[in-house]
Amino acid sequence: MKGNIKKSIISVALIALLAISIPLQVYGASDEKVEDYMIYDSHQGAVVEKQMSVDLEDGTQWITINTTSSLDFDKLRLSESNIELEPINSENVEVTEIKLNTANGFEENIGEEITVVFSSDQNITGKLVRTEGMNIVMDTDEGISYINRENINRMITENGNSPDVKAKIKAQTEGDYEFKLKYRMEGVTWNPSYELMLNDGPQSESEFEGDIVIQNPSGKTFDGQVNLISGDVRSGRVILPEYGDSMGSGAEAFKSTAVGDLQTIGRVNLYNLGMYTIDSYSQKSINYMNDNVDTDVNHVYKSSAHSDHSRTVSKQLTFDNNMKDLPEGRISIYRNHNGSEVMVGSDFIERTAEGNDVEIDLGKSYDIEGSTKVLDAQMNQNNITREINITITNHADETREVTVEHQWINGEIIDTNIEPAETLVDKAIWKIEVDANSEKNINFKSIEQKFDSRVEGTETSSTAVVKGSESASGSVSVER
Repeated sequence: MKGNIKKSIISVALIALLAISIPLQVYGASDEKVEDYMIYDSHQGAVVEKQMSVDLEDGTQWITINTTSSLDFDKLRLSESNIELEPINSENVEVTEIKLNTANGFEENIGEEITVVFSSDQNITGKLVRTEGMNIVMDTDEGISYINRENINRMITENGNSPDVKAKIKAQTEGDYEFKLKYRMEGVTWNPSYELMLNDGPQSESEFEGDIVIQNPSGKTFDGQVNLISGDVRSGRVILPEYGDSMGSGAEAFKSTAVGDLQTIGRVNLYNLGMYTIDSYSQKSINYMNDNVDTDVNHVYKSSAHSDHSRTVSKQLTFDNNMKDLPEGRISIYRNHNGSEVMVGSDFIERTAEGNDVEIDLGKSYDIEGSTKVLDAQMNQNNITREINITITNHADETREVTVEHQWINGEIIDTNIEPAETLVDKAIWKIEVDANSEKNINFKSIEQKFDSRVEGTETSSTAVVKGSESASGSVSVER
């Protein structure tokens, strides 16, 4: 065993990548206690946690933790570093070593057909002839092979036996001790799936539904307390959430009976799903919410003095999330057409807290165009003053309402022919109506903080004047 003994446990880092689950059973231990599962989204795997009782004698002893034979062992990667065994509330016992018994067991299988799997996941099959020190000798289709045991990840026999996992435990007194067993598995994941059924009209009540979809491609059946964790934990060492007082305070409560409380732990969110059985090699869908929402379809043009002079006007759908916290996930938008549900859009929504608007991008609006032109620009050391024209053209046979967002840095409107609905640090927002088959112009003068030096020759005491340039041109003429 490589590592240090620390306090009363051996803290073995749970490596993130296991190809499949590792159901474990401790010989002589009580197996009646419920398992806890923490399933991560975005294919980040799952952590299985279980409490167990072990009857120990006084002194140092090895206990055997065996994998069951119900798994597809061709996909199983087992190593000493993915298991954590910790005594609970006891200073009289310590785990000093966890050992994967790959180097042993060969002698009992001499004369048998075996498959040896290497650390690289390559394997070789043949009859085990004998052992010679650190080598095993196999008779394969290619002839006699000598294999160093240190290069072997695991051995698979004809009956599917896998190597033993053993824990070395030192007990000061004999008795029944409680342990917490944790191990990590890859492949198991979850994600929310949302559907929105639109009704007729630009603003109407639509049907919104959300499901939790759990994918379990492993050979292990989940039967216990299921918790869902949302958030990226892959950028650093995985910190396993603990139950009880370690949960974040100020947590929001779900109104749904399907999913329990949302709790924030550092940069991840934990959803208590409750007691569930999730079969091996299966996908389980659990309804998260059903509600009617008031949707509003908007046309949005995003303008900038530094972007293309002619830009797409996008079509956006919004509704107020007055239901519960929505985990981030993909949403499909449908509309009823002649009795059939036709998908008219798909988008990815970010995590949206209760009380905030959900914004869904429906793609390009084909009957509305927008363009931005910089008519004049004057720059000094710190600021730039621009005269800008924004034109919205409506090719539709009906009036359209368009939201125009002009991006800037610490900008301010000096003069305008149409007052903006809102002025923020990073943008000004207009809400305008454009008549059918016509256009509307927004002409304004703004001053904002200068953030680039694309116009050369600017000095502290000088002023550069830019005239007649379009933001799409990429070229600037300078007068002094």
